[in-house]
Amino acid sequence: MKFYFILFLIFFIGCYSYGQGPSKEYLKYINKADSFLYKNEYLEATLNYSKAFEINNGLGRIKDRYNAACCWAKLNNKDSAFYQLSRISKVSTYSDYDKFESEEALTILHSDTRWKVIIDKLKTNQKNIEIMMQNTEGQK
Repeated sequence: MKFYFILFLIFFIGCYSYGQGPSKEYLKYINKADSFLYKNEYLEATLNYSKAFEINNGLGRIKDRYNAACCWAKLNNKDSAFYQLSRISKVSTYSDYDKFESEEALTILHSDTRWKVIIDKLKTNQKNIEIMMQNTEGQK
């Protein structure tokens, strides 16, 4: 039963994240942004991530928002980095706070009071997922 619940969560996250799937134009800007990211051209990357989110009605895949946050952090633009991380943390099924804490690009954010708020939200997400799994197991 636990296997089926986890499978359902993966399916739900996939549907939530992709919906009908990202448009070709969204992917075009994301691909450009990723190329700039890997060349350490963070400003150009952020411009392309931002354009992708804009043409997608403000929506973005978690990995794209994460990459955008890393770029903004590398540019020392904490507000924009936190904006992206906040959007990720609001997805109730996202809980990988270890990834956030171990990301070198995000270390500049650790001393900011908003960092703890983001990490606490991700930990809450994880606890809620664990409770849901326990409740599902108890219904066997």
